[in-house]
Amino acid sequence: MEKISFEKAFHLYLGFMSMVFCFAPKLLAILLVFLTAFIIVGYVKKQFLFAVYRAHLWLALLYVAYLIGILFTNHLDIAAGYAENKMSFIFFPILFSIKPHFKLRTNELIIGLVIGTSIAAVIGVFNGFQLFQNGNTFMGSFTTSFISPIHHPTYFSMLLLIAAFGSFWSFRNHSEWFSKSWLFPYWAFALVMFTLCLSLSGIFFLFLLVSFFFLRWIKARFGKLIFFLVLFVFPLLLLAIVTNLPNIKTDFKDTKKAVIEYSKDPIKFVKSKSGYITGNESRLIMWTVSTQQISKHPLGVGTGNVDDYLTQSLEKYGLHDLAEKKYNPHNQYLQTALEIGVPGLIILLLFLSSTIRIAWISRNKLLMLVVATLVFNSFFESMLQRQSGIGFYSFWICLLVLHSQTKLKFQLNQSK
Repeated sequence: MEKISFEKAFHLYLGFMSMVFCFAPKLLAILLVFLTAFIIVGYVKKQFLFAVYRAHLWLALLYVAYLIGILFTNHLDIAAGYAENKMSFIFFPILFSIKPHFKLRTNELIIGLVIGTSIAAVIGVFNGFQLFQNGNTFMGSFTTSFISPIHHPTYFSMLLLIAAFGSFWSFRNHSEWFSKSWLFPYWAFALVMFTLCLSLSGIFFLFLLVSFFFLRWIKARFGKLIFFLVLFVFPLLLLAIVTNLPNIKTDFKDTKKAVIEYSKDPIKFVKSKSGYITGNESRLIMWTVSTQQISKHPLGVGTGNVDDYLTQSLEKYGLHDLAEKKYNPHNQYLQTALEIGVPGLIILLLFLSSTIRIAWISRNKLLMLVVATLVFNSFFESMLQRQSGIGFYSFWICLLVLHSQTKLKFQLNQSK
């Protein structure tokens, strides 16, 4: 029997972590224990050297900011829970502060994500069938959180998108294991599941992504005139899509109406809301009260105190029902600034910008895509508040930053 090398075992375990997190994110702590063991063995076997990466430092510093925020908390139990949930911000930067003597691959990582999202999707379909048999409607059984019971629909739609594009790029590069025989069925299945998630921000992001690649191809193939013509048509196509898809059509109309009303007078908009409030109206309200609190507390309200201050603001406007729901700001940038202050927001932005810079320099499409999903969706969701976002983005970004650095290292060695 052929002995498995440390390099191969390490890549297989990274793929295993990628897979398991998709359908069992609560096992992250156990997965981290074994990853730590792998890193330690790697040091002993002289497979790794210690290295420092700027993006990792910013993420670790973000965790430190949350720890400092605990000093000002009114709810030590909540703050301690936050500190525990966000430990990925410190663990992954430390664990991936290594310089491997071998070239890192992403094949196993992407295969793991494809298998993991497939298993999570099957679990969602099974959950949908159970609900449907109990008398629920199709939309109340096979869409949004019903089809994605493990992750928030926006998070799951991003996992599917990264798996689909990552496997496509691997296929284009003729990577091992990536063949048409299973990729075409997966892409079709992933597209169906992506659509059933009914994430408006996810659909908009996908449209922008496809538009970017399509327009780049049009410009290279047909020239600037056709490029600008297609550029004019594309927004009309997006409008046609969002105004004709079930549920998305209603969501779009409600959003359009709310935004128009909100733009005229934000404070009047907030004061006028009572009774039933739609999801997008709730977002606009939460953004408003969050911004007001940030202006009053530029250094933050303290880790674990966000609910208190937002509830106070909502109660002031008579929005008692909304206050009881304990919504977060539904915007990661506002969430961070409100909780740990503008300095904390600056650290987050430095982490994202440094990661984008690394992705750009190393031409790492996968890293750029992962960061882009985080940057874009953070305008509409607090992406780093749930374990799905904290664990996934910390693991993938830190690992892909390491991959980019090793890629540049091997390219430099080859050029000498």
